[in-house]
Amino acid sequence: MSTKKSIVYAVVALLVFQAFNGLSGLIGGFMLIKDPTGASLHMRMEWLQGTPFSTFLIPGIILFMLNGVGNVLGFWISIKRKQMPVYLEPCLAP
Repeated sequence: MSTKKSIVYAVVALLVFQAFNGLSGLIGGFMLIKDPTGASLHMRMEWLQGTPFSTFLIPGIILFMLNGVGNVLGFWISIKRKQMPVYLEPCLAP
């Protein structure tokens, strides 16, 4: 297999992983925002003991924004092959 073909396969695999990660973050974050008790995802409130959170609302917002929106935006930028400022790159693929 040629090196160029290997690179293409690697890029496609990484894009698929990024899209999956982004969509999972959007769905999971939305479900935690909708139901901050976490019951719809079979999550226990005891898991939050020892953390600064009393519900899953704030972790859901963080999951939605950073993991969901960040990866979907990074996926879109990668597909469109847009150039972005260097200081934004770490924000789009946490």
